[in-house]
Amino acid sequence: MHLPIVPLIVAASFTPTISSLSSEPVVIAHGTGTCARAVQHRSSAGAANSLSDTTATKAALMQADRALGDAVALRGQAAVAALLDSEAAVLIPGQPILHGPGESAPALHSRYDAPAVYRWTPTHAGASADGKFSCTVGVSSFVYFFDTSHTAYAGRYITCWSRGSDDSWRIVAQQRADRQAPLGNHPLDSTLAGAPHSATVASNIGASALRSKIQDNEAAYGVMGRSGATGPGPAFVAYAAEDAVLMPGFELARGKKGIEDAFKDWPPNAVLEWGPDKRFGGGSGGLAYSTGNSLTLDRADPAKVLRRGHFLTVWREEPDGRWLYIFDLGSPRPPLADGR
Repeated sequence: MHLPIVPLIVAASFTPTISSLSSEPVVIAHGTGTCARAVQHRSSAGAANSLSDTTATKAALMQADRALGDAVALRGQAAVAALLDSEAAVLIPGQPILHGPGESAPALHSRYDAPAVYRWTPTHAGASADGKFSCTVGVSSFVYFFDTSHTAYAGRYITCWSRGSDDSWRIVAQQRADRQAPLGNHPLDSTLAGAPHSATVASNIGASALRSKIQDNEAAYGVMGRSGATGPGPAFVAYAAEDAVLMPGFELARGKKGIEDAFKDWPPNAVLEWGPDKRFGGGSGGLAYSTGNSLTLDRADPAKVLRRGHFLTVWREEPDGRWLYIFDLGSPRPPLADGR
């Protein structure tokens, strides 16, 4: 999400493939298997044509995510940096939105490499209708080197992947919220019950037009959110898919009712503002992502910043043509150059 709902007081020299991370090669096949889901492609004339089975894509990306986690245990964050697309958006606590491996690698090494310990488990993957884009979500554990108490924290993450013409997958966006709650007895599950389904329809739209559409959608979402007299809750409900999962903390808000309930205790003095970072965003085949910055402001004194954050939103095209979010996760950031 764009911020936790808590009370407020006022690159490598080669292009790795999935199989390069694991000893077992990954074969991506479409339209096979007994659990195949047929997805539809809408042309500009409205005709629907069968595209591909998302089951194989999801399985491949879950394996890729696990393999990347294994590689990080051996090589550290260099394994992540090697898979970052040159235009990737990387969002981690305490940093602005980082652009590509050049900006991201130093920050990833500093926060997560030894003696820090960061591990994750993927719990779900959502795939595009054309097999070219997918986002994995999961749970993490983190012991921060600079925390002298050495407390282990539970967190969540989203990683969005794009498949190239050479069939290799690269990370185009990643958000880590790594200290959502002390780990304690939190179970780090390997599956996400009631997870959103993958794309089942996809309009015939080019990459540039899709990016603009998603950014415009995020901007309209933000306008509604900051205009709410009772807080941003109605916007989060209106733009949520029926099976959306919001991640305001380690505990999840599921579906429109769960998301509405998550905002019941929104502080009346707080206004949430957000919008897309237009350097980033895109997708394919009825699935896309956007990212941007958020501010929580004092309603009585808008110059007073209560919290700064950045977010990653995963969008899915619905059969009626609307784009609604299925995942939303945020983390804290420092002030930008303009002080915002």
